Amino acid sequence: MLTKIKNYYRPFFQYRNWIKYSIYTSIILLLILFDILTKIGVYQLYIDRFGSIPDDVVRINSNLYSFFGMINIRLSFNTGAAFSFLSNDSFGRIFLPLLSLVMFIVLFYFYTVYFDRIPEFGLLAFVLILAGCFGNLVDRFGRLANNPYYYRGVIDFIDVSHVFRFNAIFNIADVCVVASFVTIILGLIYIGINTMLIKKHETAQYD
Repeated sequence: MLTKIKNYYRPFFQYRNWIKYSIYTSIILLLILFDILTKIGVYQLYIDRFGSIPDDVVRINSNLYSFFGMINIRLSFNTGAAFSFLSNDSFGRIFLPLLSLVMFIVLFYFYTVYFDRIPEFGLLAFVLILAGCFGNLVDRFGRLANNPYYYRGVIDFIDVSHVFRFNAIFNIADVCVVASFVTIILGLIYIGINTMLIKKHETAQYD
């Protein structure tokens, strides 16, 4: 049985471009670190400026910073998924961390095993969604463990409601997840257009 497993995975790891894999994986780690540091940094800045935060506070209305009146830095605690989706305390507290963990394991498996077969835009999408998934995973398990930074929920702080007119506050991990889907869509559009142009060129040659 062990021999079969080794033979199955050998083609994926024997000819792996480890330098390229290391670069992409390092970017994932850097994005995760940036997400965690920005969340903790904003939380600590609020403590330094406004003092302690009451335990029952979900969103603080006072802006920490405002950039050109379009992007506001405002602390919020999300007990649900991205953009406050499924923010039901009893359901999300247990289900969402487990769901995030399963998603991360599955995505990292495909990223690692099929790395050399994935196109560049697909690798970029994997980098972004893995970083985003793990970033919020840290928050949710930190909440389960009653960590001082995370026990209220996932830390959100980017408020663009003045620009896009929707009442949602998000974080770097959420940005990574959305950017991954945008990357996939743009990549598929590029492949579709490129395929059409190639077929058109081949047809013109025969004519």
